[in-house]
Amino acid sequence: MTLRSSRLQTLAALLVAAVYLAVTTPWLSVSEGVERFRFHDTVPYLAIARSAPALPDVTIGSAYVYRWPLHWTIGALSQLLGVPVTAVYSALAVTVTAAVVATVWSLSRAHGGLVSAVAATGLVVVVPFDARLFLVGPAMLADAVCALGVLVAVRGLLTVRTGRVVVGCLVMAVSRQSGAVVLPLVAAWCLVGPRWRDLPARSRWLTAVPAVTIPAAAVGTALAVAAPFSTPYAPDPLRDNIVVDLLALPAGGIGVLRHLVLSVDSVWIAVVGFLVVALSARRRTPSEAWWVFAVGVLLAVQPILVSPRFPGLLYNEPRIAAIGLPVLAVALAIAWRCERLSRRGWVGLVSALALVSVTRDIGWPAVATPLALAANVLGAAFLFAVLRRSSIPPGPSPRVVTAPRGDRATRAGA
Repeated sequence: MTLRSSRLQTLAALLVAAVYLAVTTPWLSVSEGVERFRFHDTVPYLAIARSAPALPDVTIGSAYVYRWPLHWTIGALSQLLGVPVTAVYSALAVTVTAAVVATVWSLSRAHGGLVSAVAATGLVVVVPFDARLFLVGPAMLADAVCALGVLVAVRGLLTVRTGRVVVGCLVMAVSRQSGAVVLPLVAAWCLVGPRWRDLPARSRWLTAVPAVTIPAAAVGTALAVAAPFSTPYAPDPLRDNIVVDLLALPAGGIGVLRHLVLSVDSVWIAVVGFLVVALSARRRTPSEAWWVFAVGVLLAVQPILVSPRFPGLLYNEPRIAAIGLPVLAVALAIAWRCERLSRRGWVGLVSALALVSVTRDIGWPAVATPLALAANVLGAAFLFAVLRRSSIPPGPSPRVVTAPRGDRATRAGA
């Protein structure tokens, strides 16, 4: 494939994603987003942004204060440009969302193949809790920025680039607590992960240490500056964890069940899809795919670990877990490594993405909850069938897919 055709494929994919999001996203004002989708985090974020260039003169919950540098910077930019702060949020939401989608496509195309890139990018675009939600709630920009930071770090890890790893870690750790949790895993990848283990020990440590210490120093400095306007409001690790609720069962069982369902709602298709491919007996999954998958799972699992009794988590589980969806989609692409599909396979893949896109309330097409769940499950079944039927059997070629009927194999380029 020539460089020109690769660029044309990229442009075509991003154009389709942009048109889809433009048509299906409910373009709401910030206040409408708060009322309709419970984006109550918007209130403290706007208070931080509107205080710039000074610091807030009101106390704000510590869970929100952690992210104050991003929102204060947006407020300062609003003052500098002389435009409403909500306009800056909206513009940056579109920009960062586009960067997330483009990075997922780029990573998936480079390490997985064309079909894998379509599937991975499609999941990020059509699953209502990810790209669409970034646009619906622009003041929740920290989620999208964290997802982008993780993708930048993963790109650096896959290509063995220290600068990208450190910058990505800094962005994801400063933007959200979710990103900071991933730092030890990133350091472990630098020390013993694929491709890195072949480097001299000194080179590995010179990446692993800054990848943790620089973000940690930045976060520590930011929290110290924010101490005067911060008030305690965050889950208590001992009291507000899911283990306490599980030990109390059957009391509160309905709440725990709802919490678990909401926590996996936005990522279960990507997780199961990866396992369908990775555990297939007909192929060997690259170790890089497992490392990327671990990063995505570590991001997505965080809301599950918090007790549903913590008021700040209520109904926010799908949104928080979805921060890990772009990375999980990239892991799926790397594990699948599919360059070509038959016509029947393309029909199945497109049908799967169409059914997965059906939503209960976030955009279009919106239907009643039972119908949305049925459509999503059917779409997932279609996707898993395509993944299984097109798994690459062992062989010298990394681009082998099985024909949709029988056991005949079709090699790319044949």
